[in-house]
Amino acid sequence: MEALAVTIDQAREEGRQAFRDGLSGSRKPYPTTTPQGQAWVDGWLEAQGERAEAERNGTWNTPASEASANCEAAGVSGNALHERSTSPAAGQTGQPQPAAGAFSAQSTGAAMKVTKVKHAKGDVEIRWTAEEGLSSTRETKLKCTDTPRNSFSEVFQGFKPLAGRLLELPESWLDEASVIGVSINHESDERRGLVVTLQRSVESANSPVTLNTPHVREQLPGDDDNQPWMDGDLVEQIEQMDREAQAYVNGDRQQGDMFAGGQGDDKPVADSGAATGGGSTDQAA
Repeated sequence: MEALAVTIDQAREEGRQAFRDGLSGSRKPYPTTTPQGQAWVDGWLEAQGERAEAERNGTWNTPASEASANCEAAGVSGNALHERSTSPAAGQTGQPQPAAGAFSAQSTGAAMKVTKVKHAKGDVEIRWTAEEGLSSTRETKLKCTDTPRNSFSEVFQGFKPLAGRLLELPESWLDEASVIGVSINHESDERRGLVVTLQRSVESANSPVTLNTPHVREQLPGDDDNQPWMDGDLVEQIEQMDREAQAYVNGDRQQGDMFAGGQGDDKPVADSGAATGGGSTDQAA
């Protein structure tokens, strides 16, 4: 009965607004079998298509909350590459914004799943996937030189002892190593898998040694206990990293906090390095 109280045009506009508000296309308030339900889906897809077309044509006006001179992003949808270089919005130059640098997952209209975090030589790179349309996903990569909050760097380097255990490395070797990458895969049964990348300088070579941990997976009820699953500490570390990465994507960074309220007294962790300068975009793979 509720659907009948809403006109087709109203339902379509609700769907369009739902996309703008970051709601998933699967969260329609009306049954798909009703005209209102189909109109809502049509509106959601229309709004998504309009944004994608504007991004392809370079006519998308980046909201101020997504603007940062130090960040660029690239997204892959099917075979089409959508690139957007974020820069200060018109009239905002020199005006600090509390949410400066945000490239919200809400722009895809769905919840994000972080798949990769890299932090080395002053650059932060985060990849995530989000639902696009009703049956496909879109991968987006954000690369920034904005310095992350201290909590981000601490959680990121917190994978080091866990990686050391997986690689059975001596503590003396591990002390001089740094985490430079964390890769998280999401399987169809909702379990996660993890690979951590470590790097360490060695006296015998001009380039550092880079090591990847073996791929480890999250254990689900009913799984064989004799398999090498993630332990509880590793699962918790992934969840913390996911929260920190999402916060960074949405603009919660050291620079942003300083602009917002003078609270930005965090210092970058030495393993991760400070960030200055501009950003660059590579195609997400």
